[in-house]
Amino acid sequence: MSLNTTESGGSHHHHDVLTALCDLPAMREVYTVEYVWLGGDLDLRSKTRTLEGPFRSVEDLPAWNYDGSSTNQAPGQDSEVILVPRKVYRDPFRATAMDKDHILDHDRKNSSVHNRALYVEHRSLDKPALSPVAEPERSSATRPEILDGCRNLLVMCDTYEPSGRPIPTNTRAAANAIFTLPEVSCEEPWFGIEQEYTLLDSTTRWPLGWPKGGYPAPQGPYYCGIGADRMFGRKIADAHYRACHYAGLSVSGINAEVMPGQWEFQVGPCVGIDAGDQLWMARYILQRVCELTGDVVVTYDPKPVPGDWNGAGAHCNYSTRSMREKRLGGMNEIERAIRLLEDRHAVHIAAYGPGNERRLTGKHETGAMDTFTWGIADRGASIRVGNETASTGAGYLEDRRPSANSDPYAVTSLLAETTLARSWCSEQGSSSYDARNVLGGLSEALKSAKLSNAASSLEDDDSSTAEVDQSFKSKSSQAGSGNMYEFGVPITPEKTPPPETLQEYLTRPATVDSKGRVHRSPIGDDGSL
Repeated sequence: MSLNTTESGGSHHHHDVLTALCDLPAMREVYTVEYVWLGGDLDLRSKTRTLEGPFRSVEDLPAWNYDGSSTNQAPGQDSEVILVPRKVYRDPFRATAMDKDHILDHDRKNSSVHNRALYVEHRSLDKPALSPVAEPERSSATRPEILDGCRNLLVMCDTYEPSGRPIPTNTRAAANAIFTLPEVSCEEPWFGIEQEYTLLDSTTRWPLGWPKGGYPAPQGPYYCGIGADRMFGRKIADAHYRACHYAGLSVSGINAEVMPGQWEFQVGPCVGIDAGDQLWMARYILQRVCELTGDVVVTYDPKPVPGDWNGAGAHCNYSTRSMREKRLGGMNEIERAIRLLEDRHAVHIAAYGPGNERRLTGKHETGAMDTFTWGIADRGASIRVGNETASTGAGYLEDRRPSANSDPYAVTSLLAETTLARSWCSEQGSSSYDARNVLGGLSEALKSAKLSNAASSLEDDDSSTAEVDQSFKSKSSQAGSGNMYEFGVPITPEKTPPPETLQEYLTRPATVDSKGRVHRSPIGDDGSL
């Protein structure tokens, strides 16, 4: 059924014909795969390919290519860009009766816990809760059941030169270099992102439900409200919610936001790079749902309407293993992370989305852009810690600074880089972490995506633990084995301690000094405790 309630009779007829044609069954045993990627302006792009199966995992899907000169990612004389599949999901827009029947059959036969239309491993209900943080589901890359019997797929890709190097705008490769560092991966960073967005009339470019050229009643009754005089776009929000569940995304909820015509969905909890993959795919699905209406578009602008109206953010809830477990530090680890984030406030602000200065004013549930603050249950702070986390003594923090149009790859990897990679090596006096390589890739990617403020802030970061200098400004253009991202595979630093040593180190009793910093037994140069 069409989401568009303003179509004429003729338009309804055209829609019915198009729907009938799109619902025709495939006459061959083929897969229809939609390759999705980020363009040069961090805009979503996609194209479709017919493939012979079978496919059991994302690794079975072939690479592809596209014209990078048409996406601001390559010159015309050398325009081929390679698409490398990274995560696979079900396609809700091409779902056939066979796809749906298989999913229902799989559910009846195999699932003791039906969760978000996915078939995840059963979690014991009597498992003791270590913190108020929900456990993440397995990544789609480790759930072959997503592909079972489903012949219409969405694939999240990242982008490479024919030589195998990530193209300059590939923020995923730069983020993954951070998440694969042993000092990061051993802490299992979890993320939950609250994506706010605003629905606009495609003709007037004014928020859905607002009087043409005018304003609705002041904010107050719209947040989580009900009623046709308050809720504008619920059908779209619900359709997106269901489509994400069908696809296999960990969308954990939706709600109407403070400004009329504004909504939010939450992705997570997810581990590491999976948070960025899932949020980008959820954005893709939302834009496709709006496309189907014919008269509604979505904007992630951080302040879509000036004045006394809320902006739109992408608050990032973040925890590490040490934050989630009291025996490993719990609230002390959260406070330590907050101090580290305060030290690099400017770096994070610069990478948290263009136009964010219009939103971070200290009003409308935001902190001021030029001041770092944190508090318990304080929605006007840069970092908020929930009451449950504070009372439990373990859990997570909420970074309220990222804007709705921020790149989740940059946001999540910077949180991990600041609080884990950089801080661990500083505490140990280790030289295993080369910030020039890691931040160099992220800086160049953000700069190439026209987030120049973010790039310059990363380049100018003179933190004593960072080892950042001017030489990494052109890092992504350098050739040879010194490039961290050669052929898309991070080069392991020579003195990186093994993950087993880090795991043992993190289980050591923690002591807290007079400034609240957490200390544990040191690790020797040979990796011994």
